[in-house]
Amino acid sequence: MSSKVEMYFQLQTKIIDPESGVRYTLIKLLGRGAYAQCFLVDNGEEEMFAMKIVKIKDIKSKKVLEKLESEIEIHSQLNHPHVVKIYRHFRNEDYVFMLLELCERGALDSLLKRNGKLKERYVIKFVKQIVDGLLYLHNEMNVVHRDLKLGNLFLDSRLNIKIGDFGLSAIIKNGERKVTMCGT
Repeated sequence: MSSKVEMYFQLQTKIIDPESGVRYTLIKLLGRGAYAQCFLVDNGEEEMFAMKIVKIKDIKSKKVLEKLESEIEIHSQLNHPHVVKIYRHFRNEDYVFMLLELCERGALDSLLKRNGKLKERYVIKFVKQIVDGLLYLHNEMNVVHRDLKLGNLFLDSRLNIKIGDFGLSAIIKNGERKVTMCGT
C-alpha cells in the first residue's frame, strides 16, 4: 500500500454548505480513517473548524452507510465540554460533510508520540476529563462510544480532552447490553 494520501479534494478547494451558503476553504489534511478524511477549514470569517468528509461511493456496504447515519444522529445530540462538538452536517450526491469543533492540539496518541510520557498532573487532568465525558455519554445520553482509544481523544488549545469519532457508538435502551467486539 502506498504511503501517499490521495486526498478527496485539493487544498484551497471551497466546500459550500447548501443550506447556509457558507464557503469553507480546505486548509490542511488533519487525518484520515477507513472511510473519511478530516481537514482544517476556514469559514471566511477567520473561524477555523475541522471538517470530516466521507466519500459515499467508497462505502460498499449498506451497514457501513447506516453506521454513518447513526454516527451523525448520535453526535448531533451531544453537548458537553469533553465531547467534540458537531456544528452541522450536510451532503451532496458524492460526499457527506461534518463540521466539527477544531481540536488544535490533535489526538492524544500523537501528543504521546511527539513528547513521550506525560507529567502526572496532565495524566490526572486527562483521566478526570475522560471520565467526566464518559459519565455524560453513559448516564445522561445512554451512549456507548465503543472505540475509545488515544487516537479518538483530542486536545483543544487549552489542553482539554474532547472525546471524538462516534462512528462505532450506539444508544443503549433500558438496560440493554452491547457485546459486539468493536474498535482496535
